[in-house]
Amino acid sequence: LPLLNGGNFWTGRRYYNRNDIHMTDFFYWNQSATGVGIDRYKFDDFALSYVFSRKDNVFQEKYINRHDLTIHDIKLNDKNTLNAGVSYIDAKNKGAAVTLQVVTSDVLNGKNTVAVQYGEGPGTALSYTGDENLTRKNKAFRVLDALDWESDNKVFNGQAQIVYQVNRNVNNDDTKWLSVGSRTSYVVKEHFKITGEVGYDQISDKNQTHNLSKITIAPTWSLKGTGYYDRPELRFFYTYAFWNDNEQKLRDSV
Repeated sequence: LPLLNGGNFWTGRRYYNRNDIHMTDFFYWNQSATGVGIDRYKFDDFALSYVFSRKDNVFQEKYINRHDLTIHDIKLNDKNTLNAGVSYIDAKNKGAAVTLQVVTSDVLNGKNTVAVQYGEGPGTALSYTGDENLTRKNKAFRVLDALDWESDNKVFNGQAQIVYQVNRNVNNDDTKWLSVGSRTSYVVKEHFKITGEVGYDQISDKNQTHNLSKITIAPTWSLKGTGYYDRPELRFFYTYAFWNDNEQKLRDSV
């Protein structure tokens, strides 16, 4: 619309501003919701978006007002772009969250993404609508790095990730979460590759630590190509996972 200077107006249910680590399907910054918004009103050096929403997804029982303001595409230099977002949750207990994301292009023929997030109260869900019963004394902090890469000869490609999160809880123990993993594909020939993945997750509080490790191998047929994001793909995979005693006790109690 000319009125929105190249942006657009939308209303309804929409997948929106979904930033994820692809190998783990971890949507760390996701404004998908039922609501109304203005998408990417363009200024000289950046674009601005605003969303008013009331429900993240079908699993959210109550309608809760959430406001998301996002600044896109601030050029720090030739390779680095900054995106920033603020969420305000107007619930029984007010909540807020902030996200800063820097995307670096031309890194190992791919890109590197670093994000830092902080939230309080219902904002501890970090870009989602969290528990409205949480006060602002409950806090969450997250930092992550995701690298997409490809070899010069295009024979190898993949993604690596690390996530670290700390939750400060008033009525429960504080928790720390660490997730590290990597997925690598070897291109055998056109439309066929062998993919391997390793991952490690650890969640700890003052009393105990839970951890899980996994190894996956996946012969993969790809219809359109063998790049990391080429889809659709058909994978046949085998995963071997192992975990510590505390995690086993938790699984046995469910």
